[in-house]
Amino acid sequence: VVPVVVGVELLGDVLAVTVRAQSAAHGVRETNAAVNVVEIFNAHVLPELQAPDLAARPIVKAGAIKFASTFRNQLPVETVRQRMPLLGNHLAAEQVVLHTYAAACIERFLGAKDGGAAGGAPKVGRAELRPFLQPLVAALFALVEKAEQENEYVMKAVMRALSVAEGDVMPVTGEVLAKIKAALARVCANPRN
Repeated sequence: VVPVVVGVELLGDVLAVTVRAQSAAHGVRETNAAVNVVEIFNAHVLPELQAPDLAARPIVKAGAIKFASTFRNQLPVETVRQRMPLLGNHLAAEQVVLHTYAAACIERFLGAKDGGAAGGAPKVGRAELRPFLQPLVAALFALVEKAEQENEYVMKAVMRALSVAEGDVMPVTGEVLAKIKAALARVCANPRN
């Protein structure tokens, strides 16, 4: 294996040479063996996700989030579980591209299976989601409420989080139903997408 040294600005190029087999629904299934995805994630993507200033370098942050989403199957289970709150933080970003990418990545992480197999155990299950379910749902619905137009990625993240949470959603059910009702009323009054 040849070590790959890249700047975070070149993550798109890394994607091009790393992916061998991929589908939209299941992510990357096969990678170039000469590229260590986990090493690149830890060295370049993670520091970008951990940076406290969400407004700094939004395009680079978006690339980092896309990298995490694309290689969700190659990332170890613990890495995915530990990084979910970092993605949740990006839902507060003012830039639409950042909070949209973060919502899409959260939805993909919640659907990822250990080993990438359809029948595998979830990388982020009910127990792992429980500690930050309420802040996650609140952040997602804050985006739904302030959006000038519908954001299907945010709604997919909401639905996936509620599905994974199962019975843990009971404490926030009233709030969730009220927010979904309000969102549906806005959409019905002015349907676009």
